[in-house]
Amino acid sequence: MPQILSEFEWPYAQIIGQSPVTVTGNEPEHWKLLLQKFQPDDVVWIGDKFDSGRTEHTTHFKTASEWMTCTAPPAPFICPVAFKSTSYARSNDNVVVRRFLVVESDTLNRDEVGAVFRWLREGCELNLVAIVDTGGKSLHAWFEFEEDLLDDLKRVLPACQCDPKLFTASQPVRLPGVLRDGVAGKYQKLVYLSGEVASV
Repeated sequence: MPQILSEFEWPYAQIIGQSPVTVTGNEPEHWKLLLQKFQPDDVVWIGDKFDSGRTEHTTHFKTASEWMTCTAPPAPFICPVAFKSTSYARSNDNVVVRRFLVVESDTLNRDEVGAVFRWLREGCELNLVAIVDTGGKSLHAWFEFEEDLLDDLKRVLPACQCDPKLFTASQPVRLPGVLRDGVAGKYQKLVYLSGEVASV
């Protein structure tokens, strides 16, 4: 860990400055930028923590393209996977494909966890898709999911003080574009986004 922090330094300000897509400003639209990283036909869950498990919760499972027609972010959480079209429960059994692995730490500060993200991108050659500032203490890095590396990452990332709960496919994470806990001006927002996206 000391070697990662030393050799892969990536402070918060540099993360923002080095984003391939400019994401500063227009925070209420950030959720649509992230949704574009899914396949249009992927069934994506967006909801609050308990919007799962009952038949009425089918409304929280829509294709990415269907969600894109909404005028505002529907809820504060999203799952980084695609679900079965018949889903009403946010469970691992309903996951069709894992699109992304989200990495975060509750103990490292933003500058320190940035070094872990950079090490995963450069040292482990994972494809970094996005980084979300949760509006709290932590950052969430979205990497393309690599099945072949999963067992190794399960051993390594907890030693890097990263949260092992996010290895659970159906674990919800913060959706950018939403006010954190309803506090005015305190957005869950993108600070890094890779590749090309359409204007929203």
